[in-house]
Formats: sequence, C-alpha cells, structure tokens
Amino acid sequence: MRPSTSSAIDRILPKLRRVRVLGSEKYIACCPAHQDSTPSLSLCLAGDGRVLLKCFAGCDADSIVGALGLSLADLFPNNQQRYRTESKAERKRRAINGLRAVGTRQVGTGL
Repeated sequence: MRPSTSSAIDRILPKLRRVRVLGSEKYIACCPAHQDSTPSLSLCLAGDGRVLLKCFAGCDADSIVGALGLSLADLFPNNQQRYRTESKAERKRRAINGLRAVGTRQVGTGL
C-alpha cells in the first residue's frame, strides 16, 4: 500500500461532522468519541504540519482518532521527522549542565 500524500488535516476533516472554519488553519467539529450534538472538538494545524486536537468535553486524542478509524500517527504529516525522545540520562545530563551554567553548587550530590 502506497502512503498517502495528503496532509494530516486533509485526512481528518472529511471524517468529522459539522466542521466549521474558525480561522486560518483552525476548525471546530463534533467530537466522534462521544455523543456530540454541539461541536466541542477544536482542531488546529501546527506550523510543522501536526494536527492538534482538543475536545472540550474531555475526550483524549487517542479516543478521538480511534473513533475515526485512525491512529495518533495520522495526526502527523507523512514527511514528518520522527521525534526523538530523550532518555532519563539525557534529561538528567541536560538539567545538570543547566544548573552548572547558572552557578548552582553541589550538583549531583542530592543536596
């Protein structure tokens, strides 16, 4: 199967009900994850092509995309670089370097 060349927002909007444009790359629609008679799902296209979701009734993103038959990966553009998560050691090293930069003493001693 060939990957889709459409943008993430173009894959999602057609699957939603009562979509309205609120502004440049901002939309509101009925949330598919719960029985929604008044649109409560806000969608926004981020500058890097990701689709940001917010259901004001409290549904999480995984439930929303699941109800559409999609996955969280569908919120990202096809050409999106993979986000690299930092390991705990990398986060700790970065925090220690930041503390050293501002002159904090006793870094790494637990005090």
